[in-house]
Amino acid sequence: MGRQILFHMLARDCEEFLAAVQRRDPLVVTSWNSESSEIEDLSRSACSSRERLCLWNQSLLAHLGRAWIERPNAKSYFRIDESLPVLEMSASYVCEWDGQPALTQGRIWGSFEDRTSHRFDQWYEAIVRWIRKNYVRSPCTGLRGYVAPAALEWYKSGGILLPMLVPPVTPDWRAFLAAQRDSAQRVPTRQAT
Repeated sequence: MGRQILFHMLARDCEEFLAAVQRRDPLVVTSWNSESSEIEDLSRSACSSRERLCLWNQSLLAHLGRAWIERPNAKSYFRIDESLPVLEMSASYVCEWDGQPALTQGRIWGSFEDRTSHRFDQWYEAIVRWIRKNYVRSPCTGLRGYVAPAALEWYKSGGILLPMLVPPVTPDWRAFLAAQRDSAQRVPTRQAT
């Protein structure tokens, strides 16, 4: 069973988040999939990445490796095993939707199948608590999750918050996202604790 927390973050929110996690634990951020088996720390560029990232807490797992994935009719690659005590991070990214600035939703996800150690659960829950304490609940009906401070100010000044995948420009999506504009000015700057 997997668990996740959804969020909207701009790059400076992401940098603050990763710094907070790194202050708590020995964290390496690396690509989930790669053409190489080598584990490269991408902490400095992670917040501008649009790829699936791995958050590796070295106090929970001493060594991290990737397995070779052979694909006969497509390009083969190395991938981190989802059953390991690591978390997936998909960062938000700024894009354009129907001619307007938009921000996709990101997430932190982990597989909690067959866990015998509670330390991985505790690490994930500490990350979730930090996000809930420092971000506000999404002000957009139909979008669960949290919005980081810089992303919230960006949204209040006219940006659009999207789901994880950029939706097609259709009348239904236009109506859904137009409702955001109506409520953007009534959004609090911090969540009540």
